[in-house]
Amino acid sequence: MAQYAAKLEYPQTEIPLVLRSSYEEDTYYGVDLLESRKLKIILRKYGCRHSFHALPGRVTADLHPFIWDRIKQCFRIQLDKKITVHLNTLEEAIVNHPIFE
Repeated sequence: MAQYAAKLEYPQTEIPLVLRSSYEEDTYYGVDLLESRKLKIILRKYGCRHSFHALPGRVTADLHPFIWDRIKQCFRIQLDKKITVHLNTLEEAIVNHPIFE
């Protein structure tokens, strides 16, 4: 798993997991608590631990997108918006130093 340097601003209590697109640069998604539970069930069902690429293409989830904030020079989460994303195009993002709202 490659490491990417990006500043992310999100509430860690509401968003326990951050995923990034494997095919699009600088595209991040936040997984809320409900989707996190669904995601654990889906990963168990298909026998995957952390690899989303092994999931079938029909498996989707509604995730919160991150947008670029030019003023703060970081990615901010949009909690009021959800996008349906195919899970097999995502990978887990390792957040070393999260910025809290």
